[in-house]
Amino acid sequence: MTIKEFALLAGVSVSTVSKIMNGKDASISARTREHVLKLAKEYNYVPYASATAPTTRTLTMGVTMTIGEYAVTGPLARYLNLHPDVNVCLRFGNTDRLLEALRAGEMDLALSEGYIRSEEFDTELFRRERYIPVCAAGHALPAGKQKLKELLGERLILREKGSGSRKILERNLAARNLKISDFIHYAEVENIHTMVSLLVRDCGIAFLYEAAVEQEIRQGLLKEIRLEDFSMDHEFLFLWNKGSVFSSELKKLCEEWIQLDKDASGGR
Repeated sequence: MTIKEFALLAGVSVSTVSKIMNGKDASISARTREHVLKLAKEYNYVPYASATAPTTRTLTMGVTMTIGEYAVTGPLARYLNLHPDVNVCLRFGNTDRLLEALRAGEMDLALSEGYIRSEEFDTELFRRERYIPVCAAGHALPAGKQKLKELLGERLILREKGSGSRKILERNLAARNLKISDFIHYAEVENIHTMVSLLVRDCGIAFLYEAAVEQEIRQGLLKEIRLEDFSMDHEFLFLWNKGSVFSSELKKLCEEWIQLDKDASGGR
């Protein structure tokens, strides 16, 4: 039973169920708390992380677009094969949407590349990934390394507002006294595959995680733009509500996924 199904059964909001099950229920009446806990016991409802009996469990996990499409398939496949008793609901969304879902108790944990407020969420490092400027292999660029400002005459292809990868780009531009509007033109796209397809068709440049374009670079369809003043990598983080009574179980789950990812990628 998902948290939404249990909330509907109890006649309360998902947020109320989440607060009670996570021990953050000081603002909830004793009557409502008793009602929810009584039903939880009667229907044997437990969030994923607290389910220890050998019954079918459901893990609801949110991932950002980049991670979901390019970084999670290997460890997810291994996890499913190792845990045939677990149902997995994988939800996609940009970083802002995932954080909203976590706050509302709609998922157990999330995997994001955005900037996370440590006072609100507990985190565990999944991996680090290079963040690089790319363009079509045949795109005309001056020989040798360039500076970031020299790219302002290009059309910038980027994600929508609320995306973690866009926030990273905005912060890096701001550190150099630049902003997205300094580029002569831009194209805002909510789908990574579409962004990559536009790059292959030489419609502009983009800043993306290497994992999203490494295949196209190997195939000679795209190339990394070498810049003198831009070099970075960024964290992919597991996160869940800070202070959750299930933090220890979620941390163990994250550690398992980290090892599965190393196994899937040959120990990278």
